[in-house]
Amino acid sequence: MSVARNINIGEAPSASVHYLQGYSQPDGTIVLEASFRGRFMKGSEIFLPEGFSGAVLEKKEGSNGTEATTSYSATGTFDSFTYWNHDTAPVATDGIRRAMEWAALASHIHKPVDHKDVEAEVAKREAQGKDKEAK
Repeated sequence: MSVARNINIGEAPSASVHYLQGYSQPDGTIVLEASFRGRFMKGSEIFLPEGFSGAVLEKKEGSNGTEATTSYSATGTFDSFTYWNHDTAPVATDGIRRAMEWAALASHIHKPVDHKDVEAEVAKREAQGKDKEAK
């Protein structure tokens, strides 16, 4: 089986949004409330890190005559989503929220470093060390 990845996100329409009643927590987080199959749900909107976008994909299966093929096409895009918990409001330590924070942090950690910037930082710290010794 082969998988074709001819996805053009730029051509996909933006996803529509449904609004629910909610309340604000002391930290400013808006908590949404809903019921799903008899279970009380609480959720909050999570924005994707800057530079990231989400894609809604449609799977298409077919055949090219000799083997089965699978392809995906973008049918929509989004820049935020609602994360739901059972009975309790989402908090900053939830895994999905931390994963979104990591994506933003990782782009800074793995950013190329200019050699001149490193030398300037080393010189600055050496100067600070000499100032402390002089006192």
